[in-house]
Amino acid sequence: KYVYLTEWIPSRLSNFDNPIELSLVATELAKLHKSSCGFNVTEKMKARIGWFSWEEVFETRKNEILDFRNRIYQKAY
Repeated sequence: KYVYLTEWIPSRLSNFDNPIELSLVATELAKLHKSSCGFNVTEKMKARIGWFSWEEVFETRKNEILDFRNRIYQKAY
């Protein structure tokens, strides 16, 4: 069985208009990505978040958005 622990810390929304804060956020995000280097999700892990179906989910959501857009345009004219 696979598990992971995360330490929860107080936070707030980042101000991406502030170049100093943006740099700090980007640096921390880079650390996160570097820490996951070499981590491989396998079918055995039974991940609940759809690691192996994200391309299909993306395509489905994209098509739903385009369908909604078409319906809106049809009603607008």
